[in-house]
Amino acid sequence: TPIESAEDLAEQNEIEYGTLEGGSTMAFFRDSKIETYQNMWRYMESKRPSVFVSTIEEGVARVLEGNYAFLMESTMLDYTIQRNCNLTQIGGLLNSNSYGIATPIGSPWRDKISLAILELQEKGIIQMLYSKWWKNTGDVCNRDEKNKDSKANALGVENIGGVFVVLMCGLALAIVVAILEFCWNSRKNAQTDREYDYDYEDEDETEDDEERKQRLEDGLEGDEDEGEEKRRSREPRPPQSLCSEMA
Repeated sequence: TPIESAEDLAEQNEIEYGTLEGGSTMAFFRDSKIETYQNMWRYMESKRPSVFVSTIEEGVARVLEGNYAFLMESTMLDYTIQRNCNLTQIGGLLNSNSYGIATPIGSPWRDKISLAILELQEKGIIQMLYSKWWKNTGDVCNRDEKNKDSKANALGVENIGGVFVVLMCGLALAIVVAILEFCWNSRKNAQTDREYDYDYEDEDETEDDEERKQRLEDGLEGDEDEGEEKRRSREPRPPQSLCSEMA
């Protein structure tokens, strides 16, 4: 598992870690109230004196030998890793401290120096000087050129090929589902059409039967009327009265 923070460093036992003997970083871990840093301090004390070094150069040399992490102030850390591409910083800052200029108690220069430093910070001059002497000197290594090949490999097909495999499988599955859905809908629509045709034919046959029945009834009624008229024509007429002539 890669180490990305001080917590990761404290939870493993394969890589030793230490700091400058008697330095401010050592005092920070010794006096810390944070549990993680307390555990790291107990580990360093248990490994004393092997994990402590007398100079920063000695600590950097041990890091280059391997299986050792050197805890140091951020200012010296930035300066060191800018000049050696085989070194890198893990995680962020453990705490935030600032440098100050010591003056005698009651010195009139204290306020003047403090105001001058604040003015330099507001104008960005301190950051400009930091970039000039830490990052823009001739002995700074070209870290971007060193990591060029590793960045290209990180974007290689062998690293992202699995994504394309998943996409192709998803596309194939979507096509199969679409074909099955189309076949199902086609079959369902055909069955619905057949049922509609059957209902329509039954309705036509029913209407034809009713029409034939109606015509038959109309024919029977016509025959009865015609027979009645014929019977009436055959009946003898009563003799006419002659009363009117005699009167």
